[in-house]
Amino acid sequence: MVRHKQFLARWMAVLVLLLLVGCATPSGGGPGGESDPKAEPEPAPPPSSNTAPPDAKGAMPSISGISFVDEHHGWMVQGQSILRTSDGGLTWQQVASMPTTRPDGVQLLTRDSGWAASEDGLFRTNDGGQTWEQVLSANFLYGRFQFVDDRHGWIRLYPNSFKATQDGGKTWIPLVSPCQQGGVFNFIDPRNGWMICPTGGGAGIEQKELFRTEDGGATWRFLTRTGSQPGDMPLSSYARDLFFLDAQHGWLGTAKGDLLLSRDGGKSWSRLPGLGGDVVDLQFLSPQQGYAVVTQSPDSSRLLVTSDGGKTWVERYVVVPK
Repeated sequence: MVRHKQFLARWMAVLVLLLLVGCATPSGGGPGGESDPKAEPEPAPPPSSNTAPPDAKGAMPSISGISFVDEHHGWMVQGQSILRTSDGGLTWQQVASMPTTRPDGVQLLTRDSGWAASEDGLFRTNDGGQTWEQVLSANFLYGRFQFVDDRHGWIRLYPNSFKATQDGGKTWIPLVSPCQQGGVFNFIDPRNGWMICPTGGGAGIEQKELFRTEDGGATWRFLTRTGSQPGDMPLSSYARDLFFLDAQHGWLGTAKGDLLLSRDGGKSWSRLPGLGGDVVDLQFLSPQQGYAVVTQSPDSSRLLVTSDGGKTWVERYVVVPK
């Protein structure tokens, strides 16, 4: 009797153990004990194309130039590569590598035609950057260029050579610059333009004078200078880029992030919030919509976008699909 009771007790213990093991098995399991797929957490959505990686902090390899033809389509020079966007700068595709060293600027005339400069010269493309034709052999490392159409353009080369072309770069006409040295210029059409001339300074502050032309750069007239009188330009750092959208609206960016605005064709200027770095490129598509490239070091840049004329800016993180 005792053995029978012991036998029953042992079997009861085994039965309880089996029941406990069965309860521990995941419910709804298939072969191999796989759990129900519906019970798994949903995967996290991918980050948007305008979200920076956690460790990027907005910095990217150095950008030497941007150019937009409308709010969607633009080009960028980043390192040796030409990138293009069709979504306003949210994502970029590499279209070509520059056939030169140290590209130092790019300008679009249409979605497929444009210009780029480097220490080797001035180059032109008509097929979206796939091929390039060198139209001028010159060092643009400390220079500047601009075209307003496929024929009319201007260049400034170190130390003070200023020239214009009326045939797309085939021939160049020497012009007299209003600046004793250097100078940052911008034209809105074949006749109307502005030039900022350095006149002195120190400790990161530059004295400047602004001149205006209405005959394509053949002659210039004085508009204003830095100072404390009404209408004078506010004191700021070294001029880096000057952009006029039309005969009234103009912006000036400096080496220390100063941003100045004119609403009367350059006669008077007001100060906007600073951009926190070297403003190497400025472009506006309207009095409100604009872009800026700002560098904090030789190896990092930020692409900024404004929709209120430069009062506030947001970072546009450059995403290049692989």
